[in-house]
Amino acid sequence: MNDEVLIARADFLKMAGDYYRYWLEVYEGKDKGVMIEKCSQYYKSVLELLKVGRFAADPIRLGCGLNCCVFLFEIKGCEQEAISVLSEIYRTAN
Repeated sequence: MNDEVLIARADFLKMAGDYYRYWLEVYEGKDKGVMIEKCSQYYKSVLELLKVGRFAADPIRLGCGLNCCVFLFEIKGCEQEAISVLSEIYRTAN
């Protein structure tokens, strides 16, 4: 996969994760657990896709990491996991 395709894919996955996170801020339906899982999968896919090399400090990865941490903390209530993800992103971006 060339760099342009990789970044486009990562950007799409980030936007999909953001979409679910925004919905989850107001949604109270019975399938909320499914939406939480989809959101989590999208964010984790971006973070894994752009984890290595020159993409470790890419703005899409950094923005996704921040949004993922907001999701983990505010939606899932997983403070320690949010801190862990943010620490890993910071460590690999430097």
